[in-house]
This record gives sequence, structure tokens and C-alpha cells, in this order.
Amino acid sequence: MHVQRSGSPVFNVDILYEIMHYFDDAVIGDGRTLAALARVSSQWRTPAQAALYKHLKVHVGDDSGEPIDTLDSIIYCDRRLNRTLTETPHLLRHIKNLSIHVWPERLTSQHEHLRGQLVLCNWHHSLSDDALRTVTLQVRNSPAPGASDTFNAHALRFPFVRAAPHLRFVLNPIRKRKTICDVLSFPNLEKLELLLSIRIDEDSFRNVATPKLRHLAVTLHWQLQKGIGRANRPFDTLIMAVGSQLRSLELCATYFSGSHVRNALSALFATPCPHLKHLGLYGYLITLVPLQAPEKHYSLPPGLDRLQSLETFSCSHSAYTPDVFEQLRRIPMLKVLTIAYSRRPFPYEDALLDFLRRKDGEHPAPARLALEASSEQLDVVQMERFYDVCRAAGMRLTLNDLDFAGRAA
Repeated sequence: MHVQRSGSPVFNVDILYEIMHYFDDAVIGDGRTLAALARVSSQWRTPAQAALYKHLKVHVGDDSGEPIDTLDSIIYCDRRLNRTLTETPHLLRHIKNLSIHVWPERLTSQHEHLRGQLVLCNWHHSLSDDALRTVTLQVRNSPAPGASDTFNAHALRFPFVRAAPHLRFVLNPIRKRKTICDVLSFPNLEKLELLLSIRIDEDSFRNVATPKLRHLAVTLHWQLQKGIGRANRPFDTLIMAVGSQLRSLELCATYFSGSHVRNALSALFATPCPHLKHLGLYGYLITLVPLQAPEKHYSLPPGLDRLQSLETFSCSHSAYTPDVFEQLRRIPMLKVLTIAYSRRPFPYEDALLDFLRRKDGEHPAPARLALEASSEQLDVVQMERFYDVCRAAGMRLTLNDLDFAGRAA
């Protein structure tokens, strides 16, 4: 900071952007504070506006002007905001993360209102094709399957959606093969999060180019269980098409049967993924696996140790059995093991401790064990045992992203 001759303080612009950064979080940000900071001076205006408009949420089917959520950090595209962005298009350059939420129950049966509401946001025509980092397409409380299909067909036509490097489908199951094929053809797509609910054949993605896709997160929709057959596994087909170029993969299949999950994982382990560094398995079998006496049928299929480039492995408590640790032993590059659990006692504690105690020069233990748990599930005595074993093995132990120091604290 330096002082002008007039005596008014002037901050370095980088410091101002850093200060504003603390208010721009999409979840815990403070939109009212940023709006006030933008009015302090001309020097503060641009950094504050950049943080204020960084995360923008548009509600399709609700133009009342009243925020539907209670988060002050999210700007809603009501009529006043629509007018502001239309009349001052220079603000559009600050938008980096755009969420489009549709409320189908508020639309007409023919979805004509949907088209009108998308056009209502006149400023979207002025968005630069490469302006956005992330686009989220969310369908809330859809009473009719066709609502998400119609919404996706409209939204995927926008150039700024097709050019975004990160595309998210939230509560918005993809039911049409053409939709996923179109998405995989987007030239700048690097990260894709989707809810898979289609039945596709082996040739569906054969000619689809995904030159930059590196990160994939897939949630298998529960409706896929109905009538799914051996030649009709969408995840199998998808992973065979893009697996060779992925750097990270996350798979969630809550409430699926064990056989369907094993089929999906078997397809993954059978696919060459030479560059895969992160694998996350979450949520599946959450009501089907007896934690203390699991049947062999529900254990992880063989092949995890084929992912020799893996550096981080994350899973929820219902997504692993002791045989997982046997396979992890044979992955030499593993650095971080993350386990999220929400049940007491901690599942398979003895198997995990035995894995951490291993003394193998060729396949050493990972450098960090990361545990994620709510305060209700924490067992202090158990955490001390984990800490003692990790310290003896030269490992870091973190709990909810904070270092656990044990008795030394």
C-alpha cells in the first residue's frame, strides 16, 4: 500500500483482488459485502465486481426476482439483474461459473415457457464463447422425464456451454444417447460430471472425439437397474471410449445392486487407463453391504491393482471391503488414501491398520491417510490408534483436511 499526495490510501490491485477473493465463494460468500465494497471507490469497483459476478445462478421458470435459496453470495437472474447485465455488458467478463436451474413444475406442459425464460436473459448473447470455466445444468423436482431432455436440448445449443471446459449435470439424468454424444464432442471439455440414465450400445461413442477430457465424475441413476442387460451397460461403454485419456475418475452408484456395481468396476479395471492418478468410489451398496460380515459377492472385483499410475484413492465406508487393501498394496505410486465414513465403529479397522503397518521397500505405505467424518462419528481412542500407526510409518494423518496431531497436540 502507498499514499497518494492527497493522502488517500491506495492498495496494490493484486492485494485488492486477494481481499475480494475471500468473499466470492459460491457457498459461503457474502454478496452484500461485495456490493458495498464495489461502491467504496473507483479503484475498488472492478475487483469487487469481479468477485460479485464470478458465480451466477439463473433460475428458469422463476422470474419473481426473489432469491429461492438463502445464500447471499449467489446472484439470481431476476428482471432487474437481467436489465443490469444487458445494459452494462462489460460485467459479463467477470462471470466464470454459470448455473442454469430449471423448475419444470412451473413450466407449461409443452415447455414453451422454458424457451421464453431462456430468451429472457438477453445478455447471454453477449457472453464470450470462452468466458466461462464451469457451466452447471440442473433440473429440480422434475415431474416428467421429458423436462430434462427438453432443457438439455436448449441449453447445449448455447456457444458458451459448448465451449466451457467444465460441464456439470446436477439432478439432471441424461436419458438420450445423442445428448451424451454431443457433450463428448465439445472441443474444450476437460471435466465432465453427469448423471447417467441411458441404455446405449457398444458403437455409441466409437466416432466421438474427446481430445481434452481428463476428469470424469459419473453417478449411475437408479433407473438403470430396470432391464439393464449385459449388452446394455452405459458406464462400460463410456469408460472404454474415454478411459485411456483420463487423469481422474469418480463413480457413485447409490442403492445399486452388487452385481451392477461389480460389472461397472470390472469394465473400468479391464480398460487401459495408463494416466489415471485419482480414483474415487462413493456411496454404492450403502444399504446392501453388511459392514461387519460382508459377503464375498459384494467385495471389490479384482483388477484395481492394474491401475499402476494411481496416486490417490478415495472411497466411502460402504464402497470397500478388506480385499481393497490387498489390492492397494500392489500399487507402487499410491500417495494418499482417503476414507469417508458415517458409521460407528469404523469399518474394517484391523485390515486398514495392517495395511498401514506394512514394511515393503518396493511398495511403501502411502504418505498420507485422510479420514472424513462428522463429529458424531468420531472416536477419540480410535483416532489415537490411527495416529500412532501413521506416526510409526512416517505418514501424515488428516481428519477433515486438518492435520491430526494426536497426544502431541
